Amino acid sequence: MRDIHLIYLFKFLKSMYFFSGVLIPFFTEWGGITFFQVMLLQTWFVFWTAILEVPTGAVADRWGYKTSIIYGVAINVLAVIVYVLVKSFF
Repeated sequence: MRDIHLIYLFKFLKSMYFFSGVLIPFFTEWGGITFFQVMLLQTWFVFWTAILEVPTGAVADRWGYKTSIIYGVAINVLAVIVYVLVKSFF
């Protein structure tokens, strides 16, 4: 992997959680959901992150890390699109 520096930079910036300070106000004001519902969404996110750790490791072992990262970014983009487009919690 010749772009390993870019991957490390991406992981570093992602781990800074720049969006965390505005996440709850964003969802409560713009999304119109309660604090409890925001925490349910966060729980759902953490649950699936934990569940998908092993399968994504298997994808990386079988088809390569670059493919695994591409799939991960694609799923992340889809999740953001769903968050933006869905206007109600249920």
